[in-house]
Amino acid sequence: MLVKLEKFVELKQGLAINAQTNYLISNHQTSEFQYPLLKIVDMENKNFSTFVSTNVNDNVIAKQDDIIYTRTGQIGLAFRGFEGVVHNNSFIVSLISNEIDKDFLFVILNSDFVRKQALKMAKNSVQPDLTHAMFKSIQIPFYEKSIQKKIAKIILELDLQLERNNNMVKRLQVLSHTIFNRFFASESSLVPLVEFPYIQILKPGIQKFEGIKHYIATAEVEGEKINYDAPLIEYATRENRANMQPIPNSIWFAKMKRSIKHIYVTSNDNHLIDNYVFSTGFCGIKCDDVAFEYMVNYLNLPYFEKEKDILSHGATMEGVNNEDLKSFKIHLPAKETLLLFSNTTRNIHYEIAKINKMTHQLTLLKNRLLPLLISGQLQ
Repeated sequence: MLVKLEKFVELKQGLAINAQTNYLISNHQTSEFQYPLLKIVDMENKNFSTFVSTNVNDNVIAKQDDIIYTRTGQIGLAFRGFEGVVHNNSFIVSLISNEIDKDFLFVILNSDFVRKQALKMAKNSVQPDLTHAMFKSIQIPFYEKSIQKKIAKIILELDLQLERNNNMVKRLQVLSHTIFNRFFASESSLVPLVEFPYIQILKPGIQKFEGIKHYIATAEVEGEKINYDAPLIEYATRENRANMQPIPNSIWFAKMKRSIKHIYVTSNDNHLIDNYVFSTGFCGIKCDDVAFEYMVNYLNLPYFEKEKDILSHGATMEGVNNEDLKSFKIHLPAKETLLLFSNTTRNIHYEIAKINKMTHQLTLLKNRLLPLLISGQLQ
């Protein structure tokens, strides 16, 4: 049975930032400006740089267990676990009925089932915007509370493991980069990227395949986080940009200016190599064994993205092409140093690859399970 959200929730609008409210805002957290401003990108990154006065209206303050739902910009995302002042691009969603479990509501609001409804409604506006009335008209599946709790428990346990995986990967990346800085901080020899002796720039073209594969457009990557449940394509009907072949020991970066999106494919990442096609919006670089760990870390240097942005050009969408990479300078250490660094950090990157493979499997499991649970096929 489907029921409209209006039966279960009320909404509180976030704080509009304008000339009348600027006095409530500061770039520094102090005893007066205590509350983080909960903007969408800051909640995604869990990093806050804007703070709000304690004199703000209580209606815009979210508590730790409140559900926050985005209504404009990136429409259809649900967050919780944040305490602060909600930005005007989101709602605070409060329960007005004890017929629905709060964990279940959070899981359902984060599902594609709800997100597709939200996006469809919001796109009817000139400026995509999910109004209070639109949100309350969204339909959700309704079961007795014991079933709601079971569904929420399954999905939230998967989410918790995914978060643990992401945190472990970040810690391993920090470790690898710390070692990188110790090895190469004083490196001064520069060569054009295309002349770096242990890499090869990959050209467009994919192997013909039967059946379907996932297509990773640049929009399917945020930072280093891949949407493993990206759209499916067939070889014959794929779009022209679906034309880059992931291969072992390859690194990938988005060509577009101010677009920090990276993918790393190790020799153990068969799930990526066999089941995915990348967009030509990525530049792919095949690395010899001696250079893979070095190049992974080099891509994460601020210098790399700065140089990419300087070389970017274009009438509408600025970016770099393979010809521009002739002007892209990269540090060239001695081969013995590269080899020693590779031997020192190889196990770290294999561990990252193992965790990413587990994340891939858990993500696919969650995305297959949730529709079945919502439809009542699994209880």
